[in-house]
Amino acid sequence: MGKFKEVLPKSLFNLLNNFKRNQFGTAQKTYAGEGEDLIIKKIFKGKKNGCYVDVGCYHPLVGSNTYLLNKEYNWSGVNIDANPETIQLFNQKRPKDININSGVGLETGKLIFYRFEEPAINTFSKEFYEKRFAEGNAFIEEKEVEVKTLAELLDSCNLNRPIDVLDIDVEGLDVDIIKSNNWEKYRPKLILIEDQAEVDNLANLPSYKYLTPLGYRLLFKTFSTAFYLDESASL
Repeated sequence: MGKFKEVLPKSLFNLLNNFKRNQFGTAQKTYAGEGEDLIIKKIFKGKKNGCYVDVGCYHPLVGSNTYLLNKEYNWSGVNIDANPETIQLFNQKRPKDININSGVGLETGKLIFYRFEEPAINTFSKEFYEKRFAEGNAFIEEKEVEVKTLAELLDSCNLNRPIDVLDIDVEGLDVDIIKSNNWEKYRPKLILIEDQAEVDNLANLPSYKYLTPLGYRLLFKTFSTAFYLDESASL
C-alpha cells in the first residue's frame, strides 16, 4: 500500500486502507491447531445448531476443531476418546454433548492403547507409538481397552439428526474409523481427517482412496488435516 499512498489523496488512501482492515484484516479467534474451525465455519456459512462427531477429541477447548462451533454457533454432538481423563473434561466443559469413553476400531474387540504424558499423541497404532517413543516423548502406559465400531457408537447415541461434521484424529488408524462407519445410515456432510502427506501425494492418501468412491471430494488441505465434502450435500 506504500506506493499507492504517494499518488492517492490522503483521505482516499485512509478510506481504502480502513476498508481493507475492516473487511479482510480483522483477526478471528481459533481454537484449532491450524484454524480448521474457521474453515468449517466458512464452509457452513456460519450455520447455527449444527451437529458434529469428534473422534479422538483430545480436549474440549484447546486444539479443538469443534469448540468454536459449540461456543459461538450452538452446535452440539458426540465426542469420543479412549482416554478417560479427556472424557471427564468434556463432561465438565461440554455437558450438553454426548461424551463417550471408548476406543474406536475396525471391529468390536480389544486393542492395546498407548498413553503418553501428552494426550494428543495417545494411539492404538504400535507404529505410531514406537515413532513417538523414539522421539523422546514421555510414555505412561500401555493397556488393553475395549473398542467398538463407529457405527455401533453412533447407534448408541440416538442422534436422530444429520451429522454435519465428522472430525477424526486418532494418530495412525484414522482410515479404520471411517471404514467402521455405516455409510447408509450416517453420512456426514464434511469429514476432517488428520494427514500430514504433502500436496503432490494427495491422490495416494488411504482416506482419499476410500472416500472418493463414496462420493466425497477432497476440498481443502492444511498441513495436518484433509477436508472431504459430500458432493451430494446441501450446505
